[in-house]
Amino acid sequence: MTDAPATPGPLPPPPRSGGHGCLWGCLIAVLIVVAAAVAGFSYLGWFWTQGFKHDVALQAVVDVLNVDHTARAVLGDGIRVTSVSSFSIESNLSGKHENFIATVAGSKASGQITAEVHSGPTGKTAIGALVLTGPDGHRYDLSESAPQAPPNNSI
Repeated sequence: MTDAPATPGPLPPPPRSGGHGCLWGCLIAVLIVVAAAVAGFSYLGWFWTQGFKHDVALQAVVDVLNVDHTARAVLGDGIRVTSVSSFSIESNLSGKHENFIATVAGSKASGQITAEVHSGPTGKTAIGALVLTGPDGHRYDLSESAPQAPPNNSI
């Protein structure tokens, strides 16, 4: 056997100039998470202050309130939603079920509306329950004047 000199293997890569590669990667990941959280909370804030005004189910309830004689006698004309205090949505293949409690105001007074709205896959909206609480605390069941959901809730 010959004693040949060993050839060196590949050289290691040169060290990075700043040495902060992991730090920048972590900072970028944290920045993305923070940006997503800020965007999510901004959307929720917008929905609770202004976005609910564009909700189809809530608009259907406001339309019913503006033609209902009892609601107009209690609240006055030009009934509109001023705020939403509770809102839940359940959605599946047969449609969407929304429950909400909202403050409404008209030209004479303000009150609170509690509603259950069913929307089918075709977009047809039916109000299952609609209760107005007037400024004096008296509750009015307005379900009879609202477009009703079929008995089996299949819209």
